[in-house]
Amino acid sequence: LGAPGVTDTSPHAELIVSWEDQARLASAHGTQVVLVRPGVMLGPDVGWSDLSTEGMDEAHQFDWIHEEDLAGAIAAAALGTLSGEVDAIADTPLSCVSLRNMRKRFLGSVSAPNDSGPTGELRAFIERPHATDRRRSLSALGHPLRHSDPEQSFGLERASTPASPSPPSRPAQAAEEPAPRRLAVLPCEGFLLEDGALRPDAAEAVGRLHAAGLLALIATSRGGYLSIGLARQLGVVAPVIAADGSVIVDPRKDEAIRTEVLAAEQVAGIVMAIRTTEPQAVVVVERGIHVSTDLQEGIPEDLSTLVTINERTDLPGLLSRPATRLLVTAPARRLERALKAVRETWWRQRLVAIHEQAPGVVAITAPSADRGVALQRVESALGVPRRSSFVVGSTPLDAGMLEFAGTGYVVAGGDPAMNSGTATALATSDPVDVADTLVRAHLSARMRGSTPRG
Repeated sequence: LGAPGVTDTSPHAELIVSWEDQARLASAHGTQVVLVRPGVMLGPDVGWSDLSTEGMDEAHQFDWIHEEDLAGAIAAAALGTLSGEVDAIADTPLSCVSLRNMRKRFLGSVSAPNDSGPTGELRAFIERPHATDRRRSLSALGHPLRHSDPEQSFGLERASTPASPSPPSRPAQAAEEPAPRRLAVLPCEGFLLEDGALRPDAAEAVGRLHAAGLLALIATSRGGYLSIGLARQLGVVAPVIAADGSVIVDPRKDEAIRTEVLAAEQVAGIVMAIRTTEPQAVVVVERGIHVSTDLQEGIPEDLSTLVTINERTDLPGLLSRPATRLLVTAPARRLERALKAVRETWWRQRLVAIHEQAPGVVAITAPSADRGVALQRVESALGVPRRSSFVVGSTPLDAGMLEFAGTGYVVAGGDPAMNSGTATALATSDPVDVADTLVRAHLSARMRGSTPRG
């Protein structure tokens, strides 16, 4: 990662030159080398209070890149769709005055801390000359950009700024309108996961989607930090549909951003009804990404593939608060007997949903906890057009997502009950092959200028 056009001898510049020289040595051993050279990275979580341009020439221009586009460029480089020396920059550079006004509006205050001067990464890029007209943006290299306007990228309304020279626009290869943001929704169970572990090519499949401009979204039965771990291994930055829709997790912040909740009195009543019939039943309570149990030793293997325990408590502590999901395990025949009261009371009144996770393991959730409902919530949160997402289904848990998909696919070997007639049956379940199918459909829809529909 570096920047071209460096003419000074600062330690930062020397480090970049040395880094690239060492990387080029690998080509002598048959390894393809790609030099990704980003502009100043901007994103919703960037330290805006540190991005000060006090004392700098307001007309000074510098190249920038949105963090998601940088991630896409790196993924494309890893997959070989970008090669050589790659300038990971947006089409139009920013001036210092533009950044200053964006920063003030983002922070909601004209006066903000740390106005003494630019710091960190920004200082390294602003204080040395850039041969801006010699750099080619990602779109000029044929790689689609999802964020070409910095103000729109961060939800800022455009404001008037003091007169300053307009930054020159770099010509893109095509003057077409950017395509709407689209999601590629992938289930973990029955598709990305095999025998409890990620398939070796799962991360490559996600990388191909990101490189094509699709945003990968995963749905999983795993809850807590296990779902966040999956997202990180796959390189997913979009919210995760975790615990089969009872929780939506932001993997960048390690926090739940949406939950479907069982009330505390429901939790207490259900657990006591189960324990009265089957005292040895193992009960795990999820509250967002926090997981607790009153079992003092290790939990059964069938549960350990779904959650990790954050807290061990006594029974009153387990029942004292609302929950997003109850996981219950016992020998299959005993479990069914223990669930009888739950079915006759809460389930019959449609106050809960009951999902079989494995023989002898069930999940009890709010009735609104569903992967399809969660997908609609994520689409709304991201501003994605409704029914524009590409959805892959593999198990009955994905039926709700397929119902609300723009274009749906059922992988080979998937449960035929999922296919309501609108989803396309695929002849493969290989993640890379499926990803390539989604990419082709996405590019075809962009060429038609249409929103994909099933």
